[in-house]
Amino acid sequence: GPNAEDFWQASAKEITTLQKINTWTQVPREAGMNVIKSTWAFKIKRFPDGLIRKLKARFCVRGDQQIEGVDFFDTFAPVVQWSTIPMMFILSLQLGLSSIQVDYVSAFCQAPIDEVVHVDLPRGWQTLNEYGIHEKFKPNHVLRLNRSCYGLHQSPKNFFNHLKKN
Repeated sequence: GPNAEDFWQASAKEITTLQKINTWTQVPREAGMNVIKSTWAFKIKRFPDGLIRKLKARFCVRGDQQIEGVDFFDTFAPVVQWSTIPMMFILSLQLGLSSIQVDYVSAFCQAPIDEVVHVDLPRGWQTLNEYGIHEKFKPNHVLRLNRSCYGLHQSPKNFFNHLKKN
């Protein structure tokens, strides 16, 4: 499409970010490995007037291919009940408290992963090397995850536990 070049650049930025935080290690592919496919999620972020603000690319793991008891064991995603949000704003106004917002870059990928999960490289990896990606893919290798990735069943739980520790 018309934004292909910008999406390649966004993909290169995503891979570079994940490499900096040691999200994976390349390991030789072995017989019997459950190797999960990966995919890209692309998004066009816009200003309120409809103009393009930026293009995002997210490296995702196909969690639908995970095997329970092999690739993951326990899952949960703690969320706040929606009625709690207005109540907290009202309390902060009445008590003179201030609130802050936090945005983590590649949030789920900040959390370490306990299970052994192997992932295929995303489509276009070789093309991304043309955009300055330093890590070259070795033939017949896969990625062993050191950290959670978007799409894994256990990623919300891992990130929540990571936040609790820190």
